[in-house]
Amino acid sequence: LLTPRNELTAFSFSSRRCWHVGSIDMSYDYNALVASIAAHRRKALEENDDKESHLQQAVDTFATLSSHCPMTPLLWMQYAHDTAKLLELLIPEEPQQASDMRLQTLELGLAEFPGCALLRLHYLELVIETNKAEQLDTAFRQAIKSV
Repeated sequence: LLTPRNELTAFSFSSRRCWHVGSIDMSYDYNALVASIAAHRRKALEENDDKESHLQQAVDTFATLSSHCPMTPLLWMQYAHDTAKLLELLIPEEPQQASDMRLQTLELGLAEFPGCALLRLHYLELVIETNKAEQLDTAFRQAIKSV
């Protein structure tokens, strides 16, 4: 809502959070988006025939959610995992591309939550797993700096 001095304010109706600027309504249902992500991730694990479709829908919903609000560190970790798994299904002959995408997605999460120890640890473990020696030194230095 705009206050009498034309300031931006937020208000909430149950699970829907709305932001109004003039006549622009940028509302979304956070709980519905997260529930959709969880449902598609679960279906991707359960089904072999439609795994790619469910992962694609989960990744698309992550993108929608991240465009509306900051995602939690755990959501960033899930987003990175699902994006990599989708790439592995789409391009099985390029596993390095999936690993790189996972690291890049986690880097976006780290930019948003630079002080999150769990996200930093997960990123460091993946850098070590992928044998990215050139990134390892930088990753450790950033982790130490953020503590």
